[in-house]
Amino acid sequence: QTMRSDYKNKLEGLTINFNTRTEAAASEYNNTVEELQTEHKDNMINLQGLLDESQSQCTQQELDLKSARNTNVAIQESHSLELQELNGKFIEEISQLKDETQKMQESHVTEVQDLTNNFN
Repeated sequence: QTMRSDYKNKLEGLTINFNTRTEAAASEYNNTVEELQTEHKDNMINLQGLLDESQSQCTQQELDLKSARNTNVAIQESHSLELQELNGKFIEEISQLKDETQKMQESHVTEVQDLTNNFN
């Protein structure tokens, strides 16, 4: 019976040791899983923040580009109107110069005729 009692005690000791080691391993495993889940969750939150920031920057750049394009179109339209106005003034000045030149020529013809008449 002593052997049986020793055997039983050893078996109980081994069982307790096994249970203790199993519980410790399970606890360590659970802690590791929990740490990994927390790390994964934190990484996902960080990635979502980076994605949101990137999308915000893209939206802002798109708005800036649209604004620049609209400004460019407005400038081109303004330049076109200025060019038309300048072209009109240029044509008007040319017309005035032609008129003045014609009047001067007519005046010179008259002067030459007068001089010719005076010599005759």
